[in-house]
Order: sequence, then structure tokens, then C-alpha cells
Amino acid sequence: MMIIGTHLINGETLTIEDLDWNMNFFRKLSSFAVLDVDNYMHVHRKGSVSNATGQKRYKSCLDQITVIDRWYNVYKDYTDSELLKKATLSYLSYQFFITVGKSKGLDKEYYKDIKKRLKKVDKIAKYSIEKKQKIISLIYRILGFNISVLLLGFYYGKRSDDI
Repeated sequence: MMIIGTHLINGETLTIEDLDWNMNFFRKLSSFAVLDVDNYMHVHRKGSVSNATGQKRYKSCLDQITVIDRWYNVYKDYTDSELLKKATLSYLSYQFFITVGKSKGLDKEYYKDIKKRLKKVDKIAKYSIEKKQKIISLIYRILGFNISVLLLGFYYGKRSDDI
């Protein structure tokens, strides 16, 4: 597929422009396939928003929640392709749980705000289709937000140390 001419433009103020761009890209596809394998690797770099703390991490979480909510509202009633709908909602669920994990370590005031905002969009968690996501979603529903933050923060933190 040619990307030139598709009018895929990132918002300059977003710190998580790749998620927004991917969701725009998915809407331009005329065909696709879904692989049931882990196929994403995130490389943590010094200075990356993924490693940010304080206000920068808070802004990253806010942006992530905004994009998740925006695209959930686009795809929740999507009828052109059931497969694309399921895949994108599952992808947003994955991003939701990354944001839950990223909220670990935020200053108390930021954490309380992010928790409140994540709870407003946590309906996306039910769209998890991949095995790990389903387990995380179950943990979230049973043990709640705070325990999920601890577990996911530890999991994502450990994984980033290994990379």
C-alpha cells in the first residue's frame, strides 16, 4: 500500500502519535490479516516518553487515554468489517493495559487523575482477544485497578529492563 496520498498526519501535540497514526492507518486498509502471535517489541530509549517521569509521563498517559477513547468511539459500532473491529478494539485494549501499567510511579495527584480517567474508558478491556490480554483483563476485573497497576507496572518494568 502506498502511504503517500493517504493524508495520514500526526497531531504535533501528541506524545503517543504512533497509536493515533496506526488507528488512522487501519482505516485506510483495503485488506489485512490478523496474526495470533506476539509480534510487537518496544525498545526503551533514554529520553523516550516510555521512560519519562513526572509531568511528561502524566501527559503521555493523558494522550494515550484520549486516543484510546477517540478510537473506541469510532470502532465500537463499526460495521464494515467485523474482523477489523475486533482487531482494533483488542489493540486498544492492549494499549489501555499499557497505560494502566505506565500509571505506576506517577506522583499521587497525577495517579489519582489518571486512575479516574482510565476507569472512564475501561470498557475497552472487555475486547481483549489475545490470551495474555484476557488474563490481564480478568485480573483487572477481579483484583481491581490498584493491584493491576502494581502487577502491570512490574511486568512492563521488568520487560523493559530485559530489552
